[in-house]
Amino acid sequence: MRLARRTTFGGIAGAFRSERANRRLARSDRIIIAATAVCAIATVIGVVAPWAVYYSRSWSGLHRGDIVASHGWIVGAAALTAGVIAIRASRFVVARAAIFVTASVAAAQALKAQDAIEGVCPPISHSLGNVLGLLCIAPSVGWGLRLATVAATGLFFTGAALLVSSGISWLLTPRDRPLRLTLKKYAS
Repeated sequence: MRLARRTTFGGIAGAFRSERANRRLARSDRIIIAATAVCAIATVIGVVAPWAVYYSRSWSGLHRGDIVASHGWIVGAAALTAGVIAIRASRFVVARAAIFVTASVAAAQALKAQDAIEGVCPPISHSLGNVLGLLCIAPSVGWGLRLATVAATGLFFTGAALLVSSGISWLLTPRDRPLRLTLKKYAS
């Protein structure tokens, strides 16, 4: 009797179907959480790798200066935060939203750093500056920034997938009362 009362949308067969779907969803959540952790680790590796290469010099994402600024610190901290939240507290919807927000910060800062590096024109030597940009050879983007950008973008998409899966699992869980009665209660 209780099982039939709980499942007003699909009868008793609907209850078993939704439990099976919830188990599959839990498996897919574990896969998405593992992908989130892998993307966070790859982003942190990309942060310590070279971000800008100019002749024989290179700058990592943690270098503070004219070329890289402090984008690497922000990307690394956001990716590390998203990875820790994904491993520790990803079963809560608020934590999944925090993963999504920190991943979007990491991806936006990585893309901003890539644009900033491509637009910098450092002087060739102390005596020969840049004469109206004629002698401007822009530094190239290093493999670390490319890795950090791709991994942070993957982190963004896995955060979005976690948010979507939490919404789907909420919709699939059986409720104690029919939706009509719940809406009627809050309508008055």
